[in-house]
Amino acid sequence: VDGLAFLGVTVDDSDTHVVKRVIGVGGDRVTCCDARGRIVVNDVALNETGVYLSDSEAPSDIAFDVIVPENHYFVLGDRRSSSGDSRFYLPEEKAFVSKDDVVGTAFVVTLPVSRMGPLGDQHAVFDEVPDRTDTSGGGWW
Repeated sequence: VDGLAFLGVTVDDSDTHVVKRVIGVGGDRVTCCDARGRIVVNDVALNETGVYLSDSEAPSDIAFDVIVPENHYFVLGDRRSSSGDSRFYLPEEKAFVSKDDVVGTAFVVTLPVSRMGPLGDQHAVFDEVPDRTDTSGGGWW
C-alpha cells in the first residue's frame, strides 16, 4: 500500500484524505428526503440507487435541509449508513467542505482489489438538477 501511495495510485494513509461524492455546490439547496426517500437538490430528486448507491443503502437516514455556502460543497459518502460525511457535522458550518480543502478528483478504485477499476462518469444523476442561477433546468456543472 505504501508503494502504491508513493506512486500516486492510492491515498497516503498518513494524511486525512477522504473520498466523498459532491452532492451540492455553493448556492444549492440540498434536502432529505422526498416522499420516496431520495435526496433533493434544487427541487429535483436524485435517483442514486443502482448508480453509485447499492440497493441496500438508503440515500440518508438523517433529515436535513441546507443551503450550501458559496465556495463550499455538501458531500455524501456512497456507503451512507456508515459515512462520516456532511450530515455528520450538521448543523455546524463544518458540514460544508471548502473548495480550498479539495485536493483532487477520484477516478479509480484501487482497494480492495475485488473492487479495483475505473470510476465511471455518474454525472447523469444530476442532469435534471437546475443550476442555482438557472431556473430553466440547466445542468449540474
